[in-house]
Amino acid sequence: MKNGPESRHPLPKAAEVAELFKVLGDPTRIEILRLLDANPEVACVTFDDVLPASKSTVSYHLKALRTAGLIAARKEGKFHHYALDRERFEAAFPGLLDTLSTCLGGEAANGTRRRGKGGAGASA
Repeated sequence: MKNGPESRHPLPKAAEVAELFKVLGDPTRIEILRLLDANPEVACVTFDDVLPASKSTVSYHLKALRTAGLIAARKEGKFHHYALDRERFEAAFPGLLDTLSTCLGGEAANGTRRRGKGGAGASA
């Protein structure tokens, strides 16, 4: 991995890595990341449908992941749509998305199979 002027995302410092691991230290957030890894974009209502948590809890976890810069959000109409910031995630944790998929069976919370970086999937 490059870490110089040509690198868009420099390697994170120890304190940044520790903060990112805190963000990743919750099973609901891991499920959110797995769902986003399996789908290019996911609407907020999809999380409500597939995660065993209240809307406010899901919102809390999405905000933590957004604040850490691991996911991006856009608003369309009255719904927010979320996407994994793969470049940022891979810069901070090279190979971790693939490891999560392998270790956890390759299925997201809704049972869809991970389909790679540009994979198709249901996004409401």
